[in-house]
Amino acid sequence: MKIGIDIIKIARFENKSEMFNNRMFTENERTYIASKANQAQTAAGIFAAKEALAKAIGSGLTWDLLAAEVTHDEHGAPYFINLSDDINAILSISHDDDTAVAVVLVSSKNTM
Repeated sequence: MKIGIDIIKIARFENKSEMFNNRMFTENERTYIASKANQAQTAAGIFAAKEALAKAIGSGLTWDLLAAEVTHDEHGAPYFINLSDDINAILSISHDDDTAVAVVLVSSKNTM
């Protein structure tokens, strides 16, 4: 098992361009972000989740941010879709007034 953690300032996601959002978030993620009252907080949380996943799988900056998508279950809990078939990931996202934090625990499905 591996863990990835990312912490980011929410203010970095205020007034981002459409081009930036298209490069960082899937269409479904952009729709979800737009539906929220605090869009910068939501965007920061999703971005932190993707960065935490990249750290957990060890790909760093070479990882395609659109490769995995953050979505939410019927209770609002976030989780990843579109992951490689051999990756199992558990995701937690939290926010405070100015910071978003994501923690990802990754294991190979073949070893579970």
